[in-house]
This record gives sequence, structure tokens and C-alpha cells, in this order.
Amino acid sequence: MKRIPQGFEGRLAQENGQTGIVSFHEGEPFSMTNVVVDGDKVQAIHIVLNPAKLHVWRLTTPAVDK
Repeated sequence: MKRIPQGFEGRLAQENGQTGIVSFHEGEPFSMTNVVVDGDKVQAIHIVLNPAKLHVWRLTTPAVDK
């Protein structure tokens, strides 16, 4: 099994009325992914990588150092 590289995390988010996963790398948005299903069949997978479209997902709270 592949491991997620250090500094990556994913969070559930709503986009256009659908739930998806926003991936972050070191606190900056890296991608937004959502899957469109119909019953038990995948109809489409949408992945947004364009930084100009991902800016709305920038984290508004800084990381807390422990």
C-alpha cells in the first residue's frame, strides 16, 4: 500500500452541492476531488488542480505548533 507523503491531508468539503475531498499540502490547497455516482455506478470523477480555482479552500486558521 502506498503511503500519503508527509505534509498532505484531506478534508471533506461541499462544492456545487456535492461532497468532495480537498487535499492540502503543507496547508495549501492542492486538489479538490468529487465522484458522481448513480446507484452503484460511478458516472464521473472530477479533479480540480488549477490553483486559481483552489484559492477558496485556503486554510483560514494557522497550524498549531505542539
